[in-house]
Amino acid sequence: MKIQSLAIIFIIIIIPMSIILSEYLQSQINTINLQTSYDSRLIGATYDAVRAFQLNAVSSSTNDIAASKIRDIEASATTFLTSLANNFEDSGTSRNSIQSYVPAIVYCLYDGYYIYSPYTNDIQGVIENENATYKDGQQLTGVKPYIYYSCRYIKGAIDVVITYSLDNYITIQGTIGGESVNKSGYYLGKFEGTSFNGKYNGVSISEDEGTLRENIFDSETMSVQNYAYAKIQGTKYYLDNNNNVFRLLNGEKLEVSDNNKGEYIDLIQRNNSAYKFYEQAFKFSDYVNKNLQTLTYNDAVDADGNKINANGFSGDRTIFNESGTIKPEDSNSNFTEHRTAVIRYAIEKNLTTAIANYNKNFAQGTAAFAMPNLSETDWYKIINNVSLITFMQGLPIGNKVYNGYAVVTNNKNEDFVAKESIYIVSDGQYHSIGDIDLQSKTTGLKGYINLDFERHTLDQTNYYYPKEETGCYTSIINQTSIDTYDKNPNNPNNDLDEYLTWLKSKNPQLAQAYYTALGRERYGMYRYNKLDE
Repeated sequence: MKIQSLAIIFIIIIIPMSIILSEYLQSQINTINLQTSYDSRLIGATYDAVRAFQLNAVSSSTNDIAASKIRDIEASATTFLTSLANNFEDSGTSRNSIQSYVPAIVYCLYDGYYIYSPYTNDIQGVIENENATYKDGQQLTGVKPYIYYSCRYIKGAIDVVITYSLDNYITIQGTIGGESVNKSGYYLGKFEGTSFNGKYNGVSISEDEGTLRENIFDSETMSVQNYAYAKIQGTKYYLDNNNNVFRLLNGEKLEVSDNNKGEYIDLIQRNNSAYKFYEQAFKFSDYVNKNLQTLTYNDAVDADGNKINANGFSGDRTIFNESGTIKPEDSNSNFTEHRTAVIRYAIEKNLTTAIANYNKNFAQGTAAFAMPNLSETDWYKIINNVSLITFMQGLPIGNKVYNGYAVVTNNKNEDFVAKESIYIVSDGQYHSIGDIDLQSKTTGLKGYINLDFERHTLDQTNYYYPKEETGCYTSIINQTSIDTYDKNPNNPNNDLDEYLTWLKSKNPQLAQAYYTALGRERYGMYRYNKLDE
């Protein structure tokens, strides 16, 4: 056969194949570009929702009340859906349309989480009123009941349910040795000595921290005033220039009755919240060490008493009995490993059910909604921070269907005092605890939570800051002077606990300011289950 004939045959075969392959590759490129675009839009809307949640938390005087929290979540979810619809405005997608592709929004809070998703209203057995707002069988979208990070344990005479949190605060409910128990507190392991000596982790905690002060807007004088305060159960109480004690409710002053006035004045003028925090943590930890020290991962069961088959639930490692120098708060402790496993299991189990129910009852079209596989990096964010998880599924993108999620953390909130959220004030500025320049400072050090430095808005043009200090440029703004947290060559975890252990010998005054602020802020948090005295 002539070479010309072979060339013609080659062209006839190769050109169609090249065209098909080119079309296929272009289709894949378009799909990837569309997937990236949708990911970006989803993340952007999630950031907007978190920001809305932050603003409501900072501005609200009642954000520790369950009804108010649900209100803030509903407002945040509305912001998310509106922002997401706006991001898809170029494709003509309305909010109602885009909402049909969102099977769930999860608000992971301090000791549990809310799921915002569609549900079918069930009021069977209730006499219906024809004028009622909602009807039986009606399909609604809203916040479902709060789900705690809880796990049941059965071993011998122990049958308890333990509710965990994003830090070491736990609630124990059930029976131990035939006696009912309902206790809450911070489990911080073993302290020095048999009675509380005013120290934690070798750092002295003062019984008199002195007076704390901040700026607020006084609705009576219609001006910003600087008042002394103390935080109790999530609410700040202020002492004005006329020796009146009050709290703020939606910007208005509510005075404390004369019967309780003296008690509040004493606490405001001589703040000992940090000392009380560690003293109560000592008593609670001692109780846990004596009564639950034999509990292991294997003793965890579900609500029906069946063994849980998941990571972090098998083995004979004790949960509340650390060895050597390891503390429960350390990232490599048995307690932390199991605590995070419980949180992850609780979220995965109920979220999978919520998405499956959505897929069964609400999904439109042929798209199959399913729980995506979250990365380990995302799980780390969720387990260690107040965070928001959003999902979007079912949108067609080229030759496949979009299935995406976004995780955004909320590090400025009243629900959780993270170790990284404590800032240290020195020389008129506030610094990150890891600021290298702080390591040589020994006087005038005071710690506060990061929320205390957030701007409060009065109206469109007027605002004020509770604290007058400004952020350190090198440690807060561009973060170029942050020391490495890797201070233990035998345990290079590069975490804050490791750094603090090193810091207490390097600069005990700085460590004292940090631990005092951490204890004070955690003691002042709102708690449904209060700390045991």
